[in-house]
Amino acid sequence: MKKLNLKPKIAAMQRLKVNLPKQLGNDAVNHFRNSFRLGGFEDQSVDMWELPKRKQFTMSKSGKTKRFTNKGFTRADRTRATLVQTGALRNSVRVLRTSPGEVVIGSDLKYAQIHNDGGKLKNGGTMPKRQFVGDSRKLTANMKKKISGEILKALKI
Repeated sequence: MKKLNLKPKIAAMQRLKVNLPKQLGNDAVNHFRNSFRLGGFEDQSVDMWELPKRKQFTMSKSGKTKRFTNKGFTRADRTRATLVQTGALRNSVRVLRTSPGEVVIGSDLKYAQIHNDGGKLKNGGTMPKRQFVGDSRKLTANMKKKISGEILKALKI
């Protein structure tokens, strides 16, 4: 009868339990930061954000010329990506904590939640929802593939 040595496989699975949340957290951060490049949140498809006033324009009847409806903004303002002025909000999306079996992604900026969820502002105005962090079917599917692949690799099946 042949003995089966499970110690290396158990050790590999224990390493995986510690390392995999960190890897998945980094993948999630990259996915959420990509929202700023895309100009919308990627779930199954990209849910584009409402354009800020500095980027809104109307087309002439001939369709050849654009006329910006909100004057007073520089060309740099009109071409800058939505939700990006200094890049602080995009760069604040990070792994807040990891533990075996858990990873938490978020931002510690005060204004991140109102941009992500939308809502009423203190001055009486409203902020449209421009989600950049949340449940994403595409991210979940990618994570499932990665988890399966890493488990198979750890077990060397």
